[in-house]
Amino acid sequence: DGLHTSIVVKFPLQDAPGQVCAIGGIATDITHRKRAEAVLREKDELTRAFLENSTTVAWMKDAEGRYVYLSSNCERRFGLRLEDWQGKTDFDVWPLDVAQRFRDNDRLVLQQNRVIEVVEEAQDSDGVRSWWLSHRFPYEDASGRRYVGGLGVEITERKQTEEELRRSETFINSVVENLPHMIFVKDAQGLRFVRVNKAGENLLGYAKHELI
Repeated sequence: DGLHTSIVVKFPLQDAPGQVCAIGGIATDITHRKRAEAVLREKDELTRAFLENSTTVAWMKDAEGRYVYLSSNCERRFGLRLEDWQGKTDFDVWPLDVAQRFRDNDRLVLQQNRVIEVVEEAQDSDGVRSWWLSHRFPYEDASGRRYVGGLGVEITERKQTEEELRRSETFINSVVENLPHMIFVKDAQGLRFVRVNKAGENLLGYAKHELI
């Protein structure tokens, strides 16, 4: 069924006068082990290829919060290097408020031993704040050591859009409330009020909670 891989131990055989007359050997077939290692290596390389070539940033920390892994796109996005962060905690590399939130979320993952999804605020190397949708998950290696891994997708643009919409809505609401004319909205049947401004309350003689 194809080539086999073996570990071979060779040793000399001596005759009665003590001269080497032959070579002996013991072979242990490790074909299945080598094939299993190759499959694991291929899976690891495939996973790494996805992580390194996606817009998702990835990291891993041990149970004490020390960084042990950063994907290269994480390094590029935040202008850092794993060799500079390895062994450091969030409190060594992030502002205090950011670090505390990260550590609290890591502890939650370890305590509950489950995946959590959170929106988190980070900070670029130039001090600009950014927003991320993070999936944090527990991991335990073969020796029982526990880790917290994370995958983050940047949502800064979405958060900025939401904030602009919120400000716009606040402004429009303020204008509508302070208009001297009655402004109202009714349901699709035209029977019930769903919105009335202050001028409408005064004109109809009812408080807003009585009309809506």
